[in-house]
Amino acid sequence: MTHRERVQLTFRHEEPDRVPLFEHTISSRVASDFLGRTVHTGGPRIRWEETAARWESEQAWQDYVERLIGDLADLVGELDQDIIRTPWRHAACPSAKLGPYVPV
Repeated sequence: MTHRERVQLTFRHEEPDRVPLFEHTISSRVASDFLGRTVHTGGPRIRWEETAARWESEQAWQDYVERLIGDLADLVGELDQDIIRTPWRHAACPSAKLGPYVPV
């Protein structure tokens, strides 16, 4: 049974081969330890990192988002989870940088 089939059966209140696996958030630190490399997957730090990438350039931000999605896919694949939840991220670009840790 595929991940998709398992989740769809569950939402239809039918019995899949097993309970679908899902984690709401796995912190980047825990995921990095698990995968053996630095990854960006969740926790409050990713919002800071994404904001810092936006301050750098549009390309740096796009690269960060691409890496975040790739890291999430690697982690979910390694854990054989059935559902991927993308972490909460900032939608707006900061308009100014008042100091090293103060976006506006």
